[in-house]
Amino acid sequence: MQVLLQGGHHPDLGIDFYLTMLAHMREKYPHINVHGFSPPEFQHFAQVFRMPLGEVIAEFKEAGLGSIPGGGGEILVDRVRQRISPLKCTAGNGSK
Repeated sequence: MQVLLQGGHHPDLGIDFYLTMLAHMREKYPHINVHGFSPPEFQHFAQVFRMPLGEVIAEFKEAGLGSIPGGGGEILVDRVRQRISPLKCTAGNGSK
């Protein structure tokens, strides 16, 4: 069993909000996988929290995140990705 959790690109919520939420979910419902946040959300978190992307993902995983949904990652050719989804990060390095 799993729950899909996506929260958008909130500019004012700090990392503690997300880590506390994940830890609470994991503690209260340890049998449920938290499938949360998309790659663009993690890009946003890295910028807002001023942290390396890998560190943000590691912190979320440690707090209880089980898996990450695709969020458009299936479009790996940047020329096509830019045409279809111009506001998404690039396939190569995650930045625009």
